[in-house]
Amino acid sequence: MVYDVEICTARAIASEATGIKCAQGVPLPEGFCFLVSRSDGTIVQPAFEFFADAHLTIGPKPKLACSKNTTAAIAADLTDFHHFLDARKKLVSDVDEDLLRSYADTLTDLDSAVTLDKLAAATIHRRWSTVTKLIAFCVKRGYLRKAPALLSKQTKRGTVQVLDVGVDLPGLNDADELITALHPETVVGILDELGPNPVLERNGLVELAYATTAQRLMAELCYQAGLRRAEVCDLKAKPILQARTEGRDPLTAVAIPVLGKGNKKRNVPVPVWLLNALKRYAKGVRQRLVDLRLGYHKLEDHGVLFVLDAKNRKHAGNPITPQIFDRH
Repeated sequence: MVYDVEICTARAIASEATGIKCAQGVPLPEGFCFLVSRSDGTIVQPAFEFFADAHLTIGPKPKLACSKNTTAAIAADLTDFHHFLDARKKLVSDVDEDLLRSYADTLTDLDSAVTLDKLAAATIHRRWSTVTKLIAFCVKRGYLRKAPALLSKQTKRGTVQVLDVGVDLPGLNDADELITALHPETVVGILDELGPNPVLERNGLVELAYATTAQRLMAELCYQAGLRRAEVCDLKAKPILQARTEGRDPLTAVAIPVLGKGNKKRNVPVPVWLLNALKRYAKGVRQRLVDLRLGYHKLEDHGVLFVLDAKNRKHAGNPITPQIFDRH
């Protein structure tokens, strides 16, 4: 087996193709990642078994047990580990404590493909965690010739078995980095660069401003409600429009459902004045752009709250992605 591998990602299957699933098995859910050999295209084991065991729900229609971004990151981690084994002409079955320590030593020397700097401590921690979970899975299945010891550990989800391999990695042992908070005036300056304030104060009363920008509203959600960038981009228009804000004090808050990391839902309180500004945006600017998109592409409304206000009709009304949000 050669571990010159690459990542494959399952795509959504058209509805007419699902009629043959009884003869060919159950389709993998969209976003599921697995590794294949570049040389012959075969699925790499036991990585596929590990993915299925750890990241698919059990049932007649399996679903991802975590987000697509998480599965992609884990696939990248395992790809790096398999390339490490390939360079040393080793198989997964050859992995022992010495080989794991050798791999841990390489993590602090690797450069990020994105920043071109050394890997961040958080990335090192995630990569090491992914690899050790794979090896622990292999130990339990009896796939290793010289299996490392497993240690029982108490977690929030109960007792789990982890590898008992001592390594010294910055992502595991360093104290948290010192975080310097921005001064409120600095935050206001940043928000003002993104667009006009969505509300005005007149005679002690809070009123909606005539206009603002999607970028300002997105930043306000991050600042006022503590939403992550991806959560803001994935936010749907429907729960915003359904939020009951009539007759409420603008300075109070109403909870809205948000889908966060790991596909976990939570209710997040959002100021009423911000919800009212979001409603105005959804009914006005967003609806105009979505109608323009529907007329050009003949597609149904995707439901995402924040959309592109682009001069090119080909892109107008499309959802604002985290990458686009970063550029503003």
